[in-house]
Amino acid sequence: GLSYFVIGTCSSAPTDIWTIGGVDCPANHELRLTMLDNDRAVQVLRGPNGVQLPLWYVTDTPQTRDFIVDWFRPTSTRVDQVSVLGSRGGFSPNPTSVTGGTFARRFTITIDPAQIPGANSANGRLLRVTAVAEYNSTAFRIGTGNVPVGFRFETDIPILVRYNGVLPTITAQPADIGVLVGQAASFTVVASGANLTYQWSRRANASAAFATIIGATSPTYTLAAAQLADHGTQFQVLVCSSPTACVPSNPVTLTVLASASAPVFTLHPIDRSVVAGQTVSFSVIAGGQPIPQLKWQSAPAATTTFTDLPAQASCGPGTQSVYSSSVSASCTVPVAVGDNGKRFRAVATNVAAPGGVPSTFAMVTVTSTPVAPQITQQPAAQTTTVGGSATFGVAATGTSTLSYTWQFAGNPANLPSVSGGFAFAAPGGTCSGMVTYSSGNTTITLSNLTAACDGLALIVTVSNGINPSATSNQTGRRITAPPDRSTGSSEEMT
Repeated sequence: GLSYFVIGTCSSAPTDIWTIGGVDCPANHELRLTMLDNDRAVQVLRGPNGVQLPLWYVTDTPQTRDFIVDWFRPTSTRVDQVSVLGSRGGFSPNPTSVTGGTFARRFTITIDPAQIPGANSANGRLLRVTAVAEYNSTAFRIGTGNVPVGFRFETDIPILVRYNGVLPTITAQPADIGVLVGQAASFTVVASGANLTYQWSRRANASAAFATIIGATSPTYTLAAAQLADHGTQFQVLVCSSPTACVPSNPVTLTVLASASAPVFTLHPIDRSVVAGQTVSFSVIAGGQPIPQLKWQSAPAATTTFTDLPAQASCGPGTQSVYSSSVSASCTVPVAVGDNGKRFRAVATNVAAPGGVPSTFAMVTVTSTPVAPQITQQPAAQTTTVGGSATFGVAATGTSTLSYTWQFAGNPANLPSVSGGFAFAAPGGTCSGMVTYSSGNTTITLSNLTAACDGLALIVTVSNGINPSATSNQTGRRITAPPDRSTGSSEEMT
């Protein structure tokens, strides 16, 4: 963030006492080259070999700086030449003739590293903006005749230019994969950029260091026959557009099993309503042994002809759950009016189901104007026992994204917004229990209920930021005590 000026050094043509009219380096002249940043200048002490440390570093993207050349000298009729070498632009004309007194000129230099030959080498390319002020003439030397005489002031500012190239972009990360013993395991990366190269590496586990796999230099790496000893091995690929412009992929894990089970979806995508020009999102969860891989598909309205969606970050292959042997994935896509009725689903594959197991499909409703929520299926009343559980569900339409808030009527704050315990004072004592949300909060399960929860009304409010929100009918529940085994009778608690 500093600016610099450097003072020129001088050299002269040979003169001696035998030369009439000889000129040597004058002591009262000064050539100053200034590089500006925020219009500040800081003097740099110059050694006999010039300024060695680069004063301007330009990496990857073009940069522009202003420079000033000053030539200070006493007034005379002598004609000097002032020029700048190595600059892109500089003076016009260049050199400039100087007569009379001092001279000053401001100019701009723009450096684009992509256009500098050698800037992509390991050490970059060192450039110099060099200012020169010189006077050249001839004088008569006894016994020789006319000889060149004069002096030359020179100063420069070094610039280090590096070009690492445009970093490649990984558009589809390689995915975790599970295979049976003896089967092939393939990992693939999809990337964009120019002149891409690939290098795969592997490590025994997440705590080890990656080691290069000799010869694994294509977008796909295949382990021909996985063994139980390969279970837990991780792989990674380095994608490069130049030797210094590389991006590593996410590490992926290989699971090797002796037996397998087909994938099962525990969360399916649900229908969405959205305004044209917005994005719509779907989510799924699937389990299986080994952990399945997921891909997304779509089909035109009113058809079941599904085709794969391109692998991309917004419709990824999923992330393995930390807490269970399942994988979750989401897909977010932009939609237009012509996408109304389009269908989306996920397909889970592993070695037990190489053809894939599809989820149920979800349909997107696309409107040209926002639509307020509307409940299409009310929660139904339930009966359970003290300490038991009851599950309630609601279905609604409206512009995405819909949010669902469950509560007991008249008590807006007595149910947590996420799964967990609750307790509050009710007419019959303390109503307490556990609440568990699922399917995007469209379903709620109340468990471990106490007798004081009997007869309370449960409601759900559906909102999407568009007024009015939709509130369900009040849904009650009856809680009955377990049978009294000593009398054979039961007592209803209300």
